Amino acid sequence: SFCCVVVVSSAVPYFTIQNINYAFDTSTPIKYEYRVIDKRISSGSGRYSSNIYYLIIEVDGNKEELKVNKRVYSDFEINETIDLYMYEGFLNATYYEYEEDN
Repeated sequence: SFCCVVVVSSAVPYFTIQNINYAFDTSTPIKYEYRVIDKRISSGSGRYSSNIYYLIIEVDGNKEELKVNKRVYSDFEINETIDLYMYEGFLNATYYEYEEDN
């Protein structure tokens, strides 16, 4: 049980910082448009594992993988455009949000 307490207590500051960075951010997002060039699902291993979903986009000639949830994975098809919005973050920790371009 001591091990679990250490893991939980070390995870709390990360999630708190991440939430503060997002919740108090007032930056204006910068929009980037990318085309989905492929998709893949990574199957986890182990008793409690689940699938991990990726959309593959091309950024400056390089393939980049976006880890997304199952719903977003299902919403996008290859060759569709995805809009990524880059935010500065309250704590200057950049983060992205995305939406489908209809």
